[in-house]
Amino acid sequence: MTIPPEILSLVEQLTQELDRTEQQANKGLAIASQLLERFPDNARLIGLSANLGNVLFFVDSFRNRIENIIQNISGTNVSSEAIQEGGEELSEFWGRILECKMSVNRSVGILEDLP
Repeated sequence: MTIPPEILSLVEQLTQELDRTEQQANKGLAIASQLLERFPDNARLIGLSANLGNVLFFVDSFRNRIENIIQNISGTNVSSEAIQEGGEELSEFWGRILECKMSVNRSVGILEDLP
């Protein structure tokens, strides 16, 4: 059974959001690194930097999970139930990815507002 186009579309959207989130997190880490050179003991900077590092781990983990789901539902003898479960799991990722994106945007905003 082939993967339904709705699932493929969702995977594309998830991948794009993960890419954007990763780019923002890397931007934030670059800002944090520069600030940490000047203020190495600043707990707030350390916390923001750690948060952004966690986001990069999150992005990588979810990319792997998405890839595994696609592999699991792309076989020739995959049941429609397995495909549905894979689609549901991917849908659950959407909310988590958006929460992560909001966290990154807040962190980057804070970093950009610092002197």
